[in-house]
Amino acid sequence: EPCAIPFFESLGYLPKTRRLILQRDLEAKNDPVSLRLMNARRATRLDVPEQPAAHSWWWQTRRGRLETLELALLPKAGGDPLALVTAVGLDFYIPCWGTRPVGLVDLQVRPDARKKGFGQACLIEVCRRLRQEMISLVEAHVPADDPPALAVFACAGFEPVDSATVYEKS
Repeated sequence: EPCAIPFFESLGYLPKTRRLILQRDLEAKNDPVSLRLMNARRATRLDVPEQPAAHSWWWQTRRGRLETLELALLPKAGGDPLALVTAVGLDFYIPCWGTRPVGLVDLQVRPDARKKGFGQACLIEVCRRLRQEMISLVEAHVPADDPPALAVFACAGFEPVDSATVYEKS
């Protein structure tokens, strides 16, 4: 919204970061395929951790009231999660969008598991699970200045649909 910039600036807010809004249509069943991805998927399984991560006060007040589900990509051999992501129900958008969407937040890939396809495998497996639950659209907001995160989402079939600016009071 072009009028928002001068309005926010007049109130003392300055642009802090830019985010790209990425979406993936789950009704199109063409999941990405690669040798690296197949190897990552063979060695892992998607599960809901028995003990969800402890969340901060900020997370609880911001997202704690929404329906959320933490999903983890676990090694089949056992051990700590290689990747985690939180799915947030966005049912309040159904009347406006005419589709059943879910948001993905807080994608985390263990440092020693990065650049091995586990982030992409986690996103694709989450999308498959959500498709089985009759979810038709997945959305994520990714910092525009985070090329590795943008690459993981792009490789998992997400496409940019919009951008947003986060403002901070000076």
